[in-house]
Amino acid sequence: MALKSVVRRLAVALLLMVALDWTGHLGWDYLRSLFGTLEGGGGAQWQFAFILAPIPITPGALAVLISKFPRLSLPKLFVVVSWVAAIVPAMLCILVLGLHAYVV
Repeated sequence: MALKSVVRRLAVALLLMVALDWTGHLGWDYLRSLFGTLEGGGGAQWQFAFILAPIPITPGALAVLISKFPRLSLPKLFVVVSWVAAIVPAMLCILVLGLHAYVV
C-alpha cells in the first residue's frame, strides 16, 4: 500500500471520528427531546447545540472529498460513512432549527 493511501485513510478516519462523535451527541440530544428525557424539564437550551452543527458537517464533507474524489477513491465503506457523517448532522440541524420537529 502506498504511503499516500495510508495517509488518506488515516486522515479520513480521524475526520470521521470527530464528525461521528459530534453527530452522536446531536442525535442523542434530539432523541432525548423526542422521548421527553431532557434534564431540567426540557426547555429550549438544548437547541443551541444545533447551531454548532457545522462542526460535524465540515469534517464529514472533508472526509467525502478525500475519500471519493482523488484519482483512486478509498474503499466504499470510507465513502459511505463519510457521506453519512456529512448528511446526518445536516438533517438533524434542519429538523431542529428549520422545522422545529421535536417535543420538549
